[in-house]
Amino acid sequence: MRSTKPLWRERIYQKRASIFLVAYIALLFLLLKNIFSVIYSGSSYFSGFLYSFDMTSTLIGIPFLALVSTYVIKRINAKEFSDNVIFLLNMIYFIPGTVYIISMNAGRQYLLLLIGYWIVLVLAQWLIPYPQRQMFGKIKMDHSQAIRLLTGGMIILSVAIAVQYGNGIEAFMDVYAVRLEARESDIHWLIKLLYKIPACIIPVLVAYYIKDKHYFTVLLLAVAQILLFTIAANKSYLFMLAVVPAFAIIRADVKNLPFLCSLLCAAAFLECLYTHMNGEGIIQYVIRRFFMTPAYAGRFYYNYFIGQGNRLFYFEESLGRLWSLLGLPNYHAYSAGREVGMQLSTSLNLNTGLVGAAIASYGVAGVFVCPVLHVFAFRFLDLATKRMENALLWLSFAIVIIVEVLNSNYFPEQFIQLSGLLFATIAVSMLANRENATQNVAVARSDENA
Repeated sequence: MRSTKPLWRERIYQKRASIFLVAYIALLFLLLKNIFSVIYSGSSYFSGFLYSFDMTSTLIGIPFLALVSTYVIKRINAKEFSDNVIFLLNMIYFIPGTVYIISMNAGRQYLLLLIGYWIVLVLAQWLIPYPQRQMFGKIKMDHSQAIRLLTGGMIILSVAIAVQYGNGIEAFMDVYAVRLEARESDIHWLIKLLYKIPACIIPVLVAYYIKDKHYFTVLLLAVAQILLFTIAANKSYLFMLAVVPAFAIIRADVKNLPFLCSLLCAAAFLECLYTHMNGEGIIQYVIRRFFMTPAYAGRFYYNYFIGQGNRLFYFEESLGRLWSLLGLPNYHAYSAGREVGMQLSTSLNLNTGLVGAAIASYGVAGVFVCPVLHVFAFRFLDLATKRMENALLWLSFAIVIIVEVLNSNYFPEQFIQLSGLLFATIAVSMLANRENATQNVAVARSDENA
């Protein structure tokens, strides 16, 4: 993946990506106008999916989509891991989010904040230097033994926490009730951190063992991830567990994403035609939940904090316990996610997406602060993945990063999310070193035979 490819091949990738990007954007517009507005027309919960054309938002959003698409095409052959993470963010957040805001008239100011977030993110990615060294590159260690110990440790930790805090089959029967109970329970933040660690690492280990064809270990890791799901009914855990093996089977690469995204949208159209607008398959569980929900949720965070003037509440959330220690008053009885979610459903704690998380943490200023903080975190990921050659490991780890970033809410929760990612990053660095060591042995043996 890091090797230098001929210029003609890079141009083929770019031309193919441009075709599928146009198809992807066009299909998203058609889905929102002709499918979403029909399926969710009578639902108060999904009132944010009703088509409403606004000329000003369109005139702002279409050039921005062209700019994002140009950036994606130009960076499709980028070599650093963080470039691929931002590539993914463009494909599954910024492009669908912009299409959503234009199609559903979610607000011109909200659209401008999303554009501002993207500009700051791209500028920070360009200006903040990449690391030149590899994490643990000079440490002498038996990486095979370390990875086996890591795998065993993640499985044991998952089982131990699930035995104590898991909800068993109930987590599958009533997801939102279990999720609400978990959020309002008195589970210590350290326990939340502990089960976040294997939840982030296991999908990457699954990709690693699929590559090595150790399918029994893959099965054990899958069971461990399912047990983690039963603790708080986090669907993202199952999503990551499903997507990584799927990408392994089709041998997907980051460069295939424009094609895969347009294929998913086309499949969603065919599904709705075949099922007479049932919308319970790809539309419900992929297009809406993964592509549209981050922008949909961010719209309500924007309306709550900026539109309704709850400006002090985000400082209460971002400062966490420090707010109480300073003796400042509590403005609301529930968390920001619950307060915003109560506008739609009494049992929903609404996730935020990138712009929503920035607003929920620091208000409008968060749109300019959070992208820079994310890029600094991405540089740590670049350090861990230096010289990693396996495309599946890259893609699986990038998926974990994207899912965790899009599902985080405000600062205290982001700390727990990023702490789990920290350990996952260290694990990926070990996998990268193991891969390099294996390749070096193979090269040495071929030299000896020669």
